[in-house]
Amino acid sequence: MGSFYFRLWLLWAVRVSVESLLFGAVMALFVVGVIYVKKGMPTLDSEVMGALGDIFRFWFSLAWSVALLLSLFHSLKYLFN
Repeated sequence: MGSFYFRLWLLWAVRVSVESLLFGAVMALFVVGVIYVKKGMPTLDSEVMGALGDIFRFWFSLAWSVALLLSLFHSLKYLFN
């Protein structure tokens, strides 16, 4: 019986992790896209790609933190209903 609960917890942990990573990446890509469009859509040379990569890494850390909280709240709401 203990392995059943461990596998259930492991499945929940993997689902929350993957969901938060994907949602964080989508939010960060959205911010990068908005910044890229607002700057006039310059040509994608190595300097611009490097800058967009830096912007993505910065916003991904912030977006992942928010996405992890949202994913946890989303998965735990079923316990309280």
